[in-house]
Amino acid sequence: MTTLHLVPQRYLLRWRKKGGQALYMTLPGLAARILKEAQIPYREDRLAEELALWQAVWQNSGGVEFFAPIVDFPGFMEELKLLFGQLAAGEDILSALPQRGRWELERFYSAYREILREKGILDRPGQLAKA
Repeated sequence: MTTLHLVPQRYLLRWRKKGGQALYMTLPGLAARILKEAQIPYREDRLAEELALWQAVWQNSGGVEFFAPIVDFPGFMEELKLLFGQLAAGEDILSALPQRGRWELERFYSAYREILREKGILDRPGQLAKA
């Protein structure tokens, strides 16, 4: 009987070299396999995800108050992407923000998801949710 082991990416090669009857995959790899087997079409494009993030912020930058002091700082986009991942995972991060920040983050996130949907792209959280 074959056993499936989910391992972090950095250990994948080491575990595969061990061989044996076991099957080793990462969680994103498993999600991609499930989507392929279910014949669910999607594209994976890290550059397009990054551009969608910038576009979502740029399109919604008018009227930004809560995030205005930090929106132009290096690292803001990376932190925003982490927050989007937490939102996609169902974490309740919005309750920790004041109402204005909550509203702005929801606007950014909705725009980001819509841009990805229009382009037929699934980011990692989207792949896991769909699988």
